[in-house]
Amino acid sequence: MRPSRAIVLAAAILALTAGTANATPLLLGSTIELTYLFPDTSTVFSGNQLNVVVGDPGVEFPFPGFAGFVEIEITDTNISLTALRNGGPNNVVFDGVRLFDVLGLIPAWTPALNVGGTTVSGFGSSQLTFDPDTIFVNFAGLTVLQGQTVSIDLAPQSDVTAVPEPASLSLLALGLGAAGLRRLRRRGP
Repeated sequence: MRPSRAIVLAAAILALTAGTANATPLLLGSTIELTYLFPDTSTVFSGNQLNVVVGDPGVEFPFPGFAGFVEIEITDTNISLTALRNGGPNNVVFDGVRLFDVLGLIPAWTPALNVGGTTVSGFGSSQLTFDPDTIFVNFAGLTVLQGQTVSIDLAPQSDVTAVPEPASLSLLALGLGAAGLRRLRRRGP
């Protein structure tokens, strides 16, 4: 009977710790090309195109900022753009930043708008486009005020559906524990 309890306890511990292993870094140490594009995605604004190696916490462009408009902070799994001045709506196709994986070594990423960290009014998923190597952040048509932020969370495409949420792991552990206790009670002393 003792081995059964040990098995149940081991299964519960395994379920609780399954999602806590350190993942391979996504952006840390990677070279990202940052380009400010205006008035479309093929026109570089004022020669603003820079390559950066991502560090953590990684403020890549402190004041006066990239293209004189935004400060860009890149960490392993987040890109944050904060307006350094007010910007009015522009009637253009594109007014914003392109982030490009220069060496092609970053796993295919899936960016998602961090709604809680985004304070630019009207900025939504339609202003954020991407492919496996490039992310476009488009401010065209929006009024952006100094201090407002767009926050983008990143995950490798393979991790988007493969990593269970902590709440799911807790429920799994509770279920395994309950099943183990039920089995022990059925056997009796």
